[in-house]
Amino acid sequence: MGILFSYNANSDTGSKLFDFAHKIISLSINDCALCSLTFGSFIENKQWKAFRESLLAKGYKLQFLHEDEFQKSYKSKFGHAFTYPIIVAETPT
Repeated sequence: MGILFSYNANSDTGSKLFDFAHKIISLSINDCALCSLTFGSFIENKQWKAFRESLLAKGYKLQFLHEDEFQKSYKSKFGHAFTYPIIVAETPT
């Protein structure tokens, strides 16, 4: 089973620099709840890391994308707009 995480942030350099500066100024006003959950200003959140590693140990396949990467890869598959961040779980058929 796979789980896809898509942040409410874009992957371009300007967006990454803005997000980094935003985290340093104030984590409490982060526009992306998934960003706040997974990372602090500089490193991955320890509780999140333990959770993520437990999922991997159970055989889950995890994929992390920025909003623009998700739209490029999956827009035609899902065919509608999303509010980001999102988490999509692949279920066995």
